Amino acid sequence: MEVVFYPLLVIVALSGALIGRWWALLIPLVAWPTYFLGVAYEWWGYGLGDGWQFGFLLVMAISLAAVAIGVGIRRMPRGHARPSGNP
Repeated sequence: MEVVFYPLLVIVALSGALIGRWWALLIPLVAWPTYFLGVAYEWWGYGLGDGWQFGFLLVMAISLAAVAIGVGIRRMPRGHARPSGNP
């Protein structure tokens, strides 16, 4: 299960910085339910344990925050000086 979980966590977290658009927030909303569905049906891993909902909510919150921070960093104005028109 960790073979899929940790790479997916890194990919989802970096997606905001790599894509730089707010629609990247949809990635965790699709990736994590798909992952947990796969674990539930034993496509990978051995099924869900007790309290899996809390883990799901935690990883979803962390991922959404990471993507939002990545998009925010990517969209921050650069430190380039813009001409103000004043001599």
